[in-house]
Amino acid sequence: MTFGVPLFLIAMLAGAIPIVLHLINRQNAPVLPFSTLRFLQLSVQKTRRRRYIHDALLLVLRVSALVLLALALARPAIHRFHHWLGGQSNATVAIVLDNSASMATTDQTGPRWHRATEAVDQILDSLRNGDRIALLVTNGKAVLPSRRLYHNHEVIRQALATCVPSYERADLVATLQEARKILSETVTANHEIYVVTDMQETCWQEAESQTNVEPKQQEDNATPLVVVDVSGPRLPNSALAKLHVESAAPVAGVPLQVSVEIQGDAEVTQQRVISLEMDGRNHETSPTLTLQPGQTANHTFYVVPKDKGLHKACLQLDGQDANSADDRLFFAIDINPAVPVAIVKSAAHEIVSLDQAHYLERALNPDGNPNGAIVVRTFTPMALTRETLSSFAAVFCVNLSAPERELAQQLVNYVEGGGNVVWICGDNVDPVAYSVANDQFSGKLLPARLTGVRQTDGDQPDGWRIAWLDPEDRIVGPFSQPASLYQSVFVSHYVRMPPLEGSSVRVLARLDNGQPLLVQKTIGRGSVYLWATSMHVQWTNFPLRPLFLPFVARMVFEMAGANANQPLLIAGSPWTVPAGSGDDVRIEIIQPNGDVVRMNHSPDDNQPLRFTNTHQVGIYEATVHRGVRTHRSAFVVNPDPEESMPARLGHDELEQRLGWTPIIFCDDPATVAETIQTLRHGRSLWGVFLLIVLFSLVAEAFLSNRRHDRPPTEPAGRGRRSAASPPR
Repeated sequence: MTFGVPLFLIAMLAGAIPIVLHLINRQNAPVLPFSTLRFLQLSVQKTRRRRYIHDALLLVLRVSALVLLALALARPAIHRFHHWLGGQSNATVAIVLDNSASMATTDQTGPRWHRATEAVDQILDSLRNGDRIALLVTNGKAVLPSRRLYHNHEVIRQALATCVPSYERADLVATLQEARKILSETVTANHEIYVVTDMQETCWQEAESQTNVEPKQQEDNATPLVVVDVSGPRLPNSALAKLHVESAAPVAGVPLQVSVEIQGDAEVTQQRVISLEMDGRNHETSPTLTLQPGQTANHTFYVVPKDKGLHKACLQLDGQDANSADDRLFFAIDINPAVPVAIVKSAAHEIVSLDQAHYLERALNPDGNPNGAIVVRTFTPMALTRETLSSFAAVFCVNLSAPERELAQQLVNYVEGGGNVVWICGDNVDPVAYSVANDQFSGKLLPARLTGVRQTDGDQPDGWRIAWLDPEDRIVGPFSQPASLYQSVFVSHYVRMPPLEGSSVRVLARLDNGQPLLVQKTIGRGSVYLWATSMHVQWTNFPLRPLFLPFVARMVFEMAGANANQPLLIAGSPWTVPAGSGDDVRIEIIQPNGDVVRMNHSPDDNQPLRFTNTHQVGIYEATVHRGVRTHRSAFVVNPDPEESMPARLGHDELEQRLGWTPIIFCDDPATVAETIQTLRHGRSLWGVFLLIVLFSLVAEAFLSNRRHDRPPTEPAGRGRRSAASPPR
């Protein structure tokens, strides 16, 4: 208990006045023997005991009235937190302001963000000269030069005026720990932490129960935490939650499938329409979708890009709801006029059907159309060294002798830069020479070393059939069912490899004897593949099977489309540029609002380059200068879908998660000032003490006027004489 005016406690000495007066006025009646009244002794003793109790009660009431009146004038108050000293001690205050995407929601009582800023204004108004304050905003770009305590309160007000809700999810636990750390570095006795939030459960996901807390940590966490809940009764809301863009290849004329999911949190059925806008023009509108309470709805758009280049698109929910921040999703795709593919072979055979690359060339361009979806260019090993490989989506090396060092180095650089090389075996492949070349480049030329060639014999006259395709792989997975689709493929010759278990090589297809047929290894930003047999009928019947053409086309389209759909990031997540060996990287990023950011990456730094300023939603265009090469790409930032989840965290559960941290909940932002008054000055007992004083005075007046020894009135008659009757 503390006292606002402790000097009035001296007035408690007035409680001695009734005691002194009682002792002064106390009189002892003289004792006179009177034999006639000795029979009244018992009655007198009873009267004396009653009067003693009566006087004692009066004395207690009078003393209590004066003492309690003095206590009431001293302004007593009860504090929940023992560390508060009361009085005019300066305070150190930290405000944690939740500006996650859900704070942009409008409830039945108005916008949450408006109530949040008003609550912060009340906290700032309660500060006194000498109080220090820190404002910690959970998301978005920093609104203050540094996260520290400020003496100038006007700086905090100016920062608050520039703060807006973000598109990100808040981590209130991490921000709260940061606030505690800032306050722990000060010697001020009075600390306060205010968290202004809508109590969305996703913001407290990192909070765990702290029932086993060390005594020292309990003391550190004793700073009172005031949680201001700015949420209100909800209005209907729905959000675009999931987006999936799929294309067989990023080629003009190839359909693009855009699947989107809507989720609702309202208690009523909603009718919503989605619009697709591409390159600044309205492209298509969905039919009216019915969204049941708490359920999801799905719709798929089909788009056929006709022009090459980067296409920017936006999905928009038409109409209004409680939060417009979750009504848009963005995506982008880089379209090529055709997929360029290079085929490298030793020399063309005089008989076309005997050419080792014949079936592969026919599969990639069946009708020989030079303007088809796949454009094939054929090179000899010597001619390939004069080409810039970065313009090709894939390079197929068909039945080559072990490559010379210049060609091998060119292929390794191409793969590390993001290209795809497919080695196809045949009778020109010398396993020993290939393994030597692979070792010279530290295993970056092939997925694995080669150990020999095996062909059919008396024990296996028909060869080996394909027995397994990896169902999880994007290339071969679509052909894994039904099994009869690939089990009709036989192989009479194949190149053997050592056991690959535990290595970084992925086996995508196996023969029925367990030997790998198609393997893949990631090197740098690209991949290298090895097809352990030929793509000619001399070694396998694969080119004659119905699976061959779609399999080869799928492989090329997947390689070309691996980076076509630009990365989809959540607001606040970093965009990472892989570090290249010995590369001097310069990056220019155009943000959705048009601002340009430039970054450099030292060749001595092997860590990836991270761009963290992804607080805006939309499409970011990036130009990466890596040495003498330039690569243009894009990445997409969308709102965090978890911010559209309406689940809230209850008071009891939050207290359990935060453990020993004392919490005061303020459910009405308009009463923040009253909560601060209670926190700093405690709960006033002024009224309680005055009520007790009033009760004591009433009781004292009642007892003072009561006549305990009033003589009884006897009726006339027997035992008494009438005043008018003379004695006989």
